[in-house]
Amino acid sequence: MSDDLVNRFIKDVCFVLGIDVPKVTHNFLDICTDTRKEQFTGENFFVPATDEPDSEFLFYVAHNLRVRWQFLTNPDYFDFQSVEEIGIDNYDNQPAEVDAAAFASLYMIGYFQLMTKFLSVSSQTRELVLKRMEEILEESL
Repeated sequence: MSDDLVNRFIKDVCFVLGIDVPKVTHNFLDICTDTRKEQFTGENFFVPATDEPDSEFLFYVAHNLRVRWQFLTNPDYFDFQSVEEIGIDNYDNQPAEVDAAAFASLYMIGYFQLMTKFLSVSSQTRELVLKRMEEILEESL
């Protein structure tokens, strides 16, 4: 049952993003490549196995599908840097992460009427995400 829910959720998110539905794998080794871009644009899309997908889990899935969308549609704009390169605070504030969090938040609102509070990030990151949410909404109108 949970795989059915997750698969339907993935199909719906991909439809909204306008990307093909990737092959889902629960084996992290299926996506291990040299770069993050290759991990997200390859044939397989990693989703951890879970018996009970909660809203946090589905947020994670929507966030990562948005990252896939970023690499497929505009990889130059969404230039990604790792935590090791720029630190955790800067990692959360980079355009790719802000955009993915904003999209996933909007998606969760639309799909489940749930809004994340972003308690695990700085107030600056929270403001960036909320601003990007507004921009995404304007872009989709």
